[in-house]
Amino acid sequence: MIPHLSALLLLATPTVAGEEGLLRLETAVAAHAAERLGLDALDVEVVHLGLAQAPLCAGSGLIEVQSRAGERFKGHADLAVRVYDDAGTCASLRLRPRLRVWTLAPVASRALAHGELVAWRLERVELDRLQGDAIGTEDLDSQRWLARASVTEGEPLTDLLLRPAPDALAGQQVQLLAGAGDLVVKAQGRLVADAFIGETVRTTNLATRIVLDTTLLSPGCVAAGSVTERLQEVCSHAH
Repeated sequence: MIPHLSALLLLATPTVAGEEGLLRLETAVAAHAAERLGLDALDVEVVHLGLAQAPLCAGSGLIEVQSRAGERFKGHADLAVRVYDDAGTCASLRLRPRLRVWTLAPVASRALAHGELVAWRLERVELDRLQGDAIGTEDLDSQRWLARASVTEGEPLTDLLLRPAPDALAGQQVQLLAGAGDLVVKAQGRLVADAFIGETVRTTNLATRIVLDTTLLSPGCVAAGSVTERLQEVCSHAH
């Protein structure tokens, strides 16, 4: 069963059919897609309806358009359409129209190289240009993002192109802490991999060249062994 339903009633002279019926079907399809996507009807264009001739009653009857809950309306859409007249259902159609949908989405404001921090702006783009899931403006504002690969200027930003920037980068020099109770030993270390605060990350002790499992406490500080309040306190005072 197709769970989502929208209906569009358009008034017309009962004798009108043919091109008028096709136009009313296109209008109903565009209105349904816009409703599902939370867009204005002007942001949806039916490029090709996928129907050569409209049922006679499409020129005046009630047109219902249905789509599956997971329909994304990118390129083509699979739709069920029913047309009603005074006697009941006068036509049932399965359509796969070609749609052009426009949406406001973040795009790269300049070309980005792999691993570069993203710079972005909002732009009206075609929905089918989004490869992957779009990253919202709130997410872009709340944290830093890095390019997974080269990104061209104006390219829509999605989870396939960007990744959250880690709190510390591989190769970065950090303060290495270890201790028990009030005793704290400090050394200089270098991260083996990118890491987020609270994550376990391999760190090389630069004095001994030994690689240790550590916990990233801050962008410039890691702890070897158990993370104690004392180590966290020393780390916070170091920055």
